Amino acid sequence: MNTIDFRPMMHDDDHSLYRSTIRDNLATLLTEYSTSHSKTMVIRFDVTYPKGFMAVEDNSDMSALMKLLIQRCSRKGVSPAYFWVREQSLRSNNQHYHCMLLLDGNKTRRYYPYIESAEKMWGRLLNVAPHGLIHYCDRGPDGHRQANGIILRSDDPNYEDKIEAVVRQAMYMAKDHTKGIYNDGVRDFGKTQRIHLTS
Repeated sequence: MNTIDFRPMMHDDDHSLYRSTIRDNLATLLTEYSTSHSKTMVIRFDVTYPKGFMAVEDNSDMSALMKLLIQRCSRKGVSPAYFWVREQSLRSNNQHYHCMLLLDGNKTRRYYPYIESAEKMWGRLLNVAPHGLIHYCDRGPDGHRQANGIILRSDDPNYEDKIEAVVRQAMYMAKDHTKGIYNDGVRDFGKTQRIHLTS
């Protein structure tokens, strides 16, 4: 099993840049999952609403999406866990979500089908054409390809580089910018409540 502890690696000195509750909960989830599984696949994707769509103000759509996705992943036996954060930019009337999906890397090697499933599910939930509403997070802002479906395993010679990449992804999700106002009655993150241990 891996013995990596994400919590000290996700410490930040400038507390104004990150939402501490998100950072700490995400670090704990990553630590518990990677400790429980000898190979952890880390998948990132973003979820948006169509332009002009009147979205619900709460997170019920996102909760419904993750419920369907986790059910599908569970049927495939890949021990899913998840974390999402809610954000809203000044340029949009609707919120959007950054998501991280953790899977047993011993049971799957491809990340793309899981994001593709999320895209189809999102379209059905909203009753819209889903193309372009789910960002696959396989390209950076500059258009260059970036890693997704990162597999963490302790015998990988690039293990430390991959951990660093996952930490960057996690800290991006924890950034305070464009998050909601504290105590506004709407949760700004959601996560798996229980880690499914490998047999």
